[in-house]
Amino acid sequence: MTSSLVTVNESTIGGELIQTVNARELHQFLEVGKDFSSWIKDRIDKYNFVENQDFVCSPVLVSEGRGGQNRIDYHVSLDMAKELSMVERNEKGKAARKYFIEIEKEYRQKSSFQLPKSFSEALQLAADQAKQIEYQNEKIGVMTPKAEYYDLLIGSEELIDGEQAAKLLRTSRKKLFAFLKERGVLTKSNLPMQLYIDKDLMRIKPTPYTDFLGNPKVSLKVVFTQKGIQYIRVMFDDFINARDLVIA
Repeated sequence: MTSSLVTVNESTIGGELIQTVNARELHQFLEVGKDFSSWIKDRIDKYNFVENQDFVCSPVLVSEGRGGQNRIDYHVSLDMAKELSMVERNEKGKAARKYFIEIEKEYRQKSSFQLPKSFSEALQLAADQAKQIEYQNEKIGVMTPKAEYYDLLIGSEELIDGEQAAKLLRTSRKKLFAFLKERGVLTKSNLPMQLYIDKDLMRIKPTPYTDFLGNPKVSLKVVFTQKGIQYIRVMFDDFINARDLVIA
């Protein structure tokens, strides 16, 4: 693998532990002329990056004593790091983007299937495959009560947020929202396209919160109507079924 250009760590974003980069270190490597604070805030605003989805912030004490000062570090996902590198439009940016792609490639290779090297590994592989078959059989068994539950859900007036919707679909919020963005249902900022608002499948809910500095703010998030959950369920089930057929 390429020698380390920027340190890649792990941070929890959106409830998931993922690979991240300290944006301050990336800023230094890219040799950006603008100061870090102005640069990162400008990029977040211009390219609609979302806190707790694309990045997380953490205050860091840089000096102690009476004159102690805090700074804010931004830990960004590899996807955000690649985009930050790409938009610099220079050789440093190209090198950083290629480096992050290699990091992701190496991670996937480590997680990929490998042939067993011993008899004990072969036995473990057979046991894992047996568990997978058992899981598939269980999934078939739960399809009927699951469908009946959704039919009951449609009659409710309750609005469903992203976390609840993901649980209903037996997936994670991150994977569900990535799926919806790929199909043009959500914008990059995880807000619904106007078409789906007009059909009353989704709505935008303003949510007040206080940031880590104590400042009151308002975030906008998508919530799903019962009709919207049924609509997404059909899309998602079709995708899962098609994927299973390809794997089979």
